[in-house]
Amino acid sequence: MDQPVPLRCFVIDDDPIAIEATSMMLEAAGYAVTSRTDSTKIMDEIVSDAPACILIDLIMPGVDGMELCREIRKRQELNDTRIVVVSAKAYDFDIERAREFSANGYLTKPVDADTLVREVTRIIEDKVDLTFFGVRGTLPVPGPQSMRYGGNTSCMTLEFPEGQFLSSMRVPASKHYRTI
Repeated sequence: MDQPVPLRCFVIDDDPIAIEATSMMLEAAGYAVTSRTDSTKIMDEIVSDAPACILIDLIMPGVDGMELCREIRKRQELNDTRIVVVSAKAYDFDIERAREFSANGYLTKPVDADTLVREVTRIIEDKVDLTFFGVRGTLPVPGPQSMRYGGNTSCMTLEFPEGQFLSSMRVPASKHYRTI
């Protein structure tokens, strides 16, 4: 039986150590990885590589990550390619700016292997994670024993691939739900 073709990722970072670590994590998970430290004159190579996902450092000499996002999104042949910004900058401003430049995700360095692979896979597959909290069987159990965590307050969260997060919690002794 034929082996499935591994999904391709393209990693662009001016730090060779970051590239090596990111490439090793993705390759261990079965991805095929191309990487470059120079962000200038790279568009033709990205187009010919046709990656499923491009991981871009935010601050690089020459062409920075945001400008590279803009250039990638101008190329029609890369419309389905996912872009993940990977940066040591953890400011909300930078995360929002990455979204404005059409990045599909934002990860903060240092990134551990499990987080990197899980998030890249989730963004590529465009999956929504659904999590239930406070579910204790079929009957509510309010009372003194459940004051700290609640016995009638189940909660559900939806986490979307591009970082949006929705949480819904049943308010005790009430029939309505609220979004937090």
